[in-house]
Amino acid sequence: IVTKQILSANYNFDADVWKDRSREGKEFVSSLLELDQQKRLSAELALRHPWFSSKANMSKRKPDPLAMRCAQARLVQYAESGEFRRVVMNVVAKKATTEDILELREIFNEYDSNHDGMISFKEWKRALARSNLSDEVVQSIFRKLDVNRNNILNYTEFIASILEIRERIDEVKLDEAFELLDTDNSGYIDAKDLRCILGKTGTNSYVKSLLDEADIDKDGRVSMAEFKAYMTKRNEENIESSIEA
Repeated sequence: IVTKQILSANYNFDADVWKDRSREGKEFVSSLLELDQQKRLSAELALRHPWFSSKANMSKRKPDPLAMRCAQARLVQYAESGEFRRVVMNVVAKKATTEDILELREIFNEYDSNHDGMISFKEWKRALARSNLSDEVVQSIFRKLDVNRNNILNYTEFIASILEIRERIDEVKLDEAFELLDTDNSGYIDAKDLRCILGKTGTNSYVKSLLDEADIDKDGRVSMAEFKAYMTKRNEENIESSIEA
């Protein structure tokens, strides 16, 4: 059914995800999905579309210098947090709204110098060239942020690392993250859930190490109570390290 709808350009913008999207943005998407090839926007014309141009201009905005310094400090803290926490924060970042991460996107653009939506190690090293971090630390942070283990930092991986610059992750977002990680709705996060989330990178040893971090009673799974206790403890540790810095 879905394939037939795609081939016939049978679609609409009724889903909740489109409710807050602009008319111009919807028109842009429609122009790319035009069934008639003669009417469909070419790549060149798409780049000239008013909606695309407005987004391109946003990428030229510079973040506040203080925000950049806070981001760098947060990157170091985040890299030292547990691997399970980093997986959780990637889930939270995927659910973040445009309003939540507008300023963070500007910081991302400072690292993503060629604006291709990804940060290579070369870009990463260049962005941190003026920091006091050694080459070894710069490389170590990059490796730890790379949850997908593909030697590239995508948008979500980077945003996840600096999401807590302004405020702690609240209960609502933690509840949402737990529900997404609990893929079979069992009320627990177990090895099967994590393998489902991680895909090819979810090796047995990696999944076990993730569970060991948050599985307080060592029954091979993480309950909601354990999940919140782990995330709250990590939040408190981050605040303490920020004060000491």
